[in-house]
Amino acid sequence: KGDLGRDLREQELAKTLLPTRAGAIINSTASLSVREALVDAAPPRYRARLFETALFGRGRGAFLLADGPRHNPNHADLMAEMYATIDGTPAGKLLFDPAEGLAEIRIGQGCGSLTMRMSDARLSAMTASLALEVNELLAAPAIDGTIVMGTMNDGTPATSWVRCQVPPFETVEIAGTDGWELRISKRVADRIRAEAVSYSAVETGGVMIGCTSARLKTVTVVDLLDAPPDSQRSSALFVLGTQGLHAAIEARHEASGKTLFDVGTWHSHLHDTGPSGTDWNTAAELAAERTPPSILLIATPTRFHALMHTMEPD
Repeated sequence: KGDLGRDLREQELAKTLLPTRAGAIINSTASLSVREALVDAAPPRYRARLFETALFGRGRGAFLLADGPRHNPNHADLMAEMYATIDGTPAGKLLFDPAEGLAEIRIGQGCGSLTMRMSDARLSAMTASLALEVNELLAAPAIDGTIVMGTMNDGTPATSWVRCQVPPFETVEIAGTDGWELRISKRVADRIRAEAVSYSAVETGGVMIGCTSARLKTVTVVDLLDAPPDSQRSSALFVLGTQGLHAAIEARHEASGKTLFDVGTWHSHLHDTGPSGTDWNTAAELAAERTPPSILLIATPTRFHALMHTMEPD
């Protein structure tokens, strides 16, 4: 029908677009709608490996995403992970620079297209390298997800490529919602657990940074902000401070090319207990103070709990 984002949501069309015998599916549309539709349409048992690729910076940069086993991490996870880890790099400068992005290009009298200027030579060089990367990834069994970034060196035709392995994201059902899921980068999950251990006698916490998708009903966490210095820690309660917090959130948002946001807070429990009445009250306060969805994550010694105040607990 010509609209992949819509067609992938129709079961019969999705079977045609995602054939069972395919070894790989490559999305090169650079479309958020198509990415999310593809993530939603490919069940864990679907055997083909999914790839997404795009050029940026007028062809001087490129990325390739390859999902992990059973599509975890998926492409939405990998994009968020890329946004969280790319700032301060040459690729980040190209990707987040508005001057290097899309522009209206006239292609005839009275006609135009939103596209990106680049030479045929640059296009050919980048796409050839991306094809080689896809072949290499398909030649080995998928253990983790993969982000491949390529940037053309200034003043030379040489291109530097970096490959980053991304382990499966941890998933937590969000209590108080109609099926929303919290997806946590392993980097972030490890940091939370390490901080909870370092404050073994008191509760601790901080702010979660990431992105959300109403279409996928997911909140994805790919970074943390430390608790402000005026936060209060005790054996029974953690109170997040406010000193410098707004500025820190804004700075992180800007550093990510305005792609990542404050998506909630986390705190630890010293024992394996789920959300308390105080936690639900805190979730209600978060919902009132912040742009939804705003998640409250609880880290106990053995597991995570997540909640969002959209309805009262049973």
